[in-house]
Amino acid sequence: MTIERYYAYSYQDREAGFTFTFLVEPNTAEVTQLQISGKADGIDIKVTEQILDRVPSPVVAADFTFVPPAGVTQVESMEIDIF
Repeated sequence: MTIERYYAYSYQDREAGFTFTFLVEPNTAEVTQLQISGKADGIDIKVTEQILDRVPSPVVAADFTFVPPAGVTQVESMEIDIF
């Protein structure tokens, strides 16, 4: 039996009432598991996602320039609601 060791990092979103826990492989810094737990509408929620496979990030050319689509407007900031 092989024992695997991970670093566990937790973030508590007090406003939303959820805790996010990440298991990280210490040698590669890859997240191997994500867990979200908390209560919503009086119901206990616990979601665990294991990362079984990864696709390597594509290599982006050094001379790449982003061109936004026509008709978009640039903003200074944008609020993203968690749910």
